[in-house]
Amino acid sequence: MVKVLFVHKTHPIEPLGIGYLSSSIAREGHETQLILTSSDLEKAVEEVSEKIQEYKPEVLAQSIIFGSHGYAIELNKKVREKHPNLISILGGPAATFTPIIIERGFDAICRYEGEYPFLEFCNALENGDDVGNIPNLWVKPNPNKAAKRMLLEFSFYITELKEEELTIETEKRHHYSKEYIILTQDFYLN
Repeated sequence: MVKVLFVHKTHPIEPLGIGYLSSSIAREGHETQLILTSSDLEKAVEEVSEKIQEYKPEVLAQSIIFGSHGYAIELNKKVREKHPNLISILGGPAATFTPIIIERGFDAICRYEGEYPFLEFCNALENGDDVGNIPNLWVKPNPNKAAKRMLLEFSFYITELKEEELTIETEKRHHYSKEYIILTQDFYLN
């Protein structure tokens, strides 16, 4: 069982996306809690930190829209300073349409539909499996693991250019070819 703490800034509209994600993973035996935080960032950091101490989740998850991305980035940064072992994941429209946001301190982002990918992510964490090839998820490489392969090979010597073809997707919605999965399997968190 993976414990997930969803964090959402208090808003007059229910966080339905988080409800769908929570329901999806709870049906498979994972545990979730939601904390609605203050719009005051420092107060929110304390609220979330207290909840983490009490609940002890493995994953800190946020789903955000544009306009709340600054708050989510700062909240994640400050919470991770206090709890560096948490895995942080971000989803929602901001992650979908600006995936570079992963570079702002998140371990993973979920782009587009998240119910099944997030469930697969939680199952993989529980089983100690690779999370790097789950459709709709972008996962940062593990900084503690040396990359075994490079997509580009650099050289200071003039050499003959070698071109090869590689099929990446075999179908829509991130169905990757076996060759691509093998090539990229060591780039992600394990």
